Amino acid sequence: TFAWDAVSTTGYEILINDVSRGTITATQYTESGLAIDTDVKITVRAISINSCPGTEASTTCRTSDCPQLSFTFPVDTIEACQNTVPSIINLSATIGGNVNPPGLVWTSTCVPCLNSVAGTFDLSQANIGRHTIYTTYTSGSCTYTDSIIVIIKLKPIVNIQLATDSICVTDVLPVLISGTSAPGITNSWLDGTLYIQNISGNTVFFKWPASGNYNIRLVSILDGCMSDEVSRSVVVDPEIEIPALSCQNVSQNSVTFDWNNVTSAGYEILINDVSRGTITTTQYTESGLAIDTDVKITVRAISNNNCPGTEASTTCRTSDCPQL
Repeated sequence: TFAWDAVSTTGYEILINDVSRGTITATQYTESGLAIDTDVKITVRAISINSCPGTEASTTCRTSDCPQLSFTFPVDTIEACQNTVPSIINLSATIGGNVNPPGLVWTSTCVPCLNSVAGTFDLSQANIGRHTIYTTYTSGSCTYTDSIIVIIKLKPIVNIQLATDSICVTDVLPVLISGTSAPGITNSWLDGTLYIQNISGNTVFFKWPASGNYNIRLVSILDGCMSDEVSRSVVVDPEIEIPALSCQNVSQNSVTFDWNNVTSAGYEILINDVSRGTITTTQYTESGLAIDTDVKITVRAISNNNCPGTEASTTCRTSDCPQL
């Protein structure tokens, strides 16, 4: 609003920024609809009432600026891993002490992520990278804007491949790691670390000290984001025991051999290195032998698991004829 002293005149022509607004007789004029914090020039021309020319004067005033307001968010930067759960974030802004006041509007560079009506942001809809959530607040002619940064980080993928899931206790099992390859990624064994014998590139070699059922479990970690866990079960078979042979019931024409029971699929019998077939008992008699003759027996314990079979040999001698 501009005002001036009354002068002898038939009226005043008003110009705002050199554009005429018409003629008035009052000594006050208000220009509305102006931009905030903007210079406004007024020229007042006093219209002559006699033969003397009229006069004019100009001045410049500035519209008021908007008052300072600050936005406060629970966090200014949200960092989340890809496919994080839960994925829905409730958006909140405090302005001038008021939480989510009327006139607050949310927008985002990730359009499908934002529910502006509910005031939520769905992280699961955001691609890997940087996104911005804007909040705009309007009060009268004043509009205020601030923003929240959302950073979605890659969730790594990991897998392990085994050549077999059952081995002998004497064997070494190679396990191949595959999945996300990126600088700074680390693999963390949740189960099985104690049995790692060696690592070569992406292959980890495991060896277990005793037979049994074992699990290996692995995750990958990249920039604070953890992969889903992968796990495999491994059966470690015991070694086949070596038979302990002894000679029993020796006569002039036959020899009976026996041995301790060994967990196996049976026993192959060889007499003087010639196979006599397979049996499941722990005793074998060879007949039709010559008097006072050495007889070699070999007992091969046939494997019933992933460990190799074992064998043992011994020599017995048939009886001689008695002295007469």
